Amino acid sequence: MASSVEGLVEEIAEARRLNAPLSAGAPQWSSLDRDTAEKVASALYERWGAVGSPFWKLGAVDAPTQERFGLNGPVCGPLVPSNVRVEATQVTIARSDFIHAKFEAEVGVGVGADGELRAMPCVEVADSRFEGWKLPPFGVLADGALQGMMLFGPGVAPPSTPIHVDVVRDGVLLASGDQGWPESAVRLDVLPHDANATHVATGALTALFDVIEGEWTFDFGTLGRLVVTVQ
Repeated sequence: MASSVEGLVEEIAEARRLNAPLSAGAPQWSSLDRDTAEKVASALYERWGAVGSPFWKLGAVDAPTQERFGLNGPVCGPLVPSNVRVEATQVTIARSDFIHAKFEAEVGVGVGADGELRAMPCVEVADSRFEGWKLPPFGVLADGALQGMMLFGPGVAPPSTPIHVDVVRDGVLLASGDQGWPESAVRLDVLPHDANATHVATGALTALFDVIEGEWTFDFGTLGRLVVTVQ
């Protein structure tokens, strides 16, 4: 199997196109190093049309996640514009559009042309091209920061109290999480200086949840809510 950057790019692109997972244990992936992973990611962003995107995501923002993925800090990446929904309040998605999708409730940050920040509900449909989310070393980088789809709700003035979210499926509360607005806003410092981002997902507020059928409500209190119907 090809182990060049071009070969690895083709493997991930094909896995994404066919929704067919890859094995992290394959030799070309188990020996992945960070430099190669970053080159793969750059080529994929170019191929997917994410270069110059105004939409960005942050990931691995906490130490335990960084340790699990073998990273020494948070990661960020531009989002494919066609996979982003803005001003969203109700969205329907199909499980079959992903390999093994997981929901992440996040605080979204909107950046105005004048630099003014807005807070917004945000839900990521994260997806990995590696089977069972068993990623190789630096696989989170090579796999395009695990992006599947990103949903941003309408923006509001940043709150003075911590942002709270309840994750509910078919009326059953699954988890709750809190994050202060200053913590969300300061994470934008991770972005490249030339990112020109208008919408940024700042990292998970709760555990990740497998995307299964039903009606999911992500209630962010004063920020509003996002309802996602999974078919």
